[in-house]
Amino acid sequence: MSFQQRNDSASWFRKLGFPRQFDNLYYCFVIGVSFQKKLSPSSSEVTDVIQHFPEDYAATSNLIVALLLAAELKNKGVNFGDRALVHQAVRKLIDPNSSTKLSAEGIKEFNAYAAGGFDEIASWFPEAPQEPARFYSVYVEKLKAAKISLD
Repeated sequence: MSFQQRNDSASWFRKLGFPRQFDNLYYCFVIGVSFQKKLSPSSSEVTDVIQHFPEDYAATSNLIVALLLAAELKNKGVNFGDRALVHQAVRKLIDPNSSTKLSAEGIKEFNAYAAGGFDEIASWFPEAPQEPARFYSVYVEKLKAAKISLD
């Protein structure tokens, strides 16, 4: 299974001059988990981006996986102290033999958070900003305001 980007998200980020699709996907994923926004677009509304983490994400890929796992546990109301339920969620989302360490279900959930995150990002701007500095300024401001709490 591949990491997928919504087609409307890809064109929106191209207007910003952001060429790397996985970077855009990552920005959306972080907002999706931070705001607990998920969306499952149809296969005609998405494009496969890549089947593994890009090389420059290798060092942080475990953190991305952990963020997904924590967000899903919170989303499902699983108490971190309930070892059986935590193990069940880990088995569902994690595949230690996969290059991403995510199962097909894990990648599906990553994509859902990224898709939902894009809706949140797009709601902050009447149209895609033309300057990356404006995007980053608003992105950081909103991320700080989210006060992420995954416990």
